[in-house]
Amino acid sequence: MKQMAMLAAVGCILAFGGLTLGAGAQVEDPAEQLRTLLDSDHGYPEVVATVDGDPVYGRELSLRIEMMEQDPTWAGRSVETIALGSLVGDRLLLLKARELGIWPSENEVTERIARIQSEYAKAGAGSSVRTAIDTALSVQGLTIDELQTNQSVRAVYERALAIAKVHQYVWQSLPPAEKGDSDKVLAAQDALLKASWERANIVVEIGVTPELPPLDTSGQSLD
Repeated sequence: MKQMAMLAAVGCILAFGGLTLGAGAQVEDPAEQLRTLLDSDHGYPEVVATVDGDPVYGRELSLRIEMMEQDPTWAGRSVETIALGSLVGDRLLLLKARELGIWPSENEVTERIARIQSEYAKAGAGSSVRTAIDTALSVQGLTIDELQTNQSVRAVYERALAIAKVHQYVWQSLPPAEKGDSDKVLAAQDALLKASWERANIVVEIGVTPELPPLDTSGQSLD
């Protein structure tokens, strides 16, 4: 499943115009960063865990670990356990999006990709944004104009939007007075994820106990 892990990295590049690794991360050359990430291989088996039967792939775990290790936010933490936990959490949020009936529509995916194409058009030739996006696209043999019609890329965006919509759902469910309180938002997101975790059938295939990472508020809004 190297292809899916590569697409996930491509999705990060295309979504943010560079690698967004965390508040403490500094990425001077996103294109080179992408090459490094895609070459990462921690020797995991093809499937490292399943969440209600949905597999978490070893290549995904290698990529997530590589990204976290380059972010000083995670210094001194057990990156492997948190990386696996974050991937399990992603699967749980995808299941929750379907349960809530808020899975993104084709039109929403199309609109999000169109925004990426618009940002690309605005970026100057030779800019770090264009360089990163061009590198990400070249990995898959794509051009910026082909994003809308490539079903694999659309699937990556569909999943990312589904997770963002669950975060937004939690935020919208809070009383108005609590929506501006980051601690309240984080607590609500954490409660939803932990409840889903307790109900799910999580089977880990490697000698690692997954740990949920601290949540952030990046998924509150789709704007």
